[in-house]
Amino acid sequence: MKLKTYTRAATVSLFLAVAILGYQFVTTMKAVDSAREDAIQAWASANPDSAETVTRYREICQGGPVEQPTNQAPVRPITFAECAAQLGNDSLAEVIEHAADSVVAPAPLRWL
Repeated sequence: MKLKTYTRAATVSLFLAVAILGYQFVTTMKAVDSAREDAIQAWASANPDSAETVTRYREICQGGPVEQPTNQAPVRPITFAECAAQLGNDSLAEVIEHAADSVVAPAPLRWL
């Protein structure tokens, strides 16, 4: 009888831990996305002559998934900062990289 109680308690505890970590992961990713967008907006307002760069970044890097031919080998995914650097604007890439680093994950998620 005690084994059954311990098993249920362990199962409930594991489920709660996974649920908490999942919730924290989702909220942290939303915070990173928000920080990235704020950084891009700040960079765009500081560099009004580079509005075309932000537009190209949004179209190419933040656009939806592009359909690949079935016979093409898969490629390594790149980060938003790497994509901005490939567009030829290292200062925008640096701003995006620092925005992602500025968000701190909550304690249980940070421990993983």
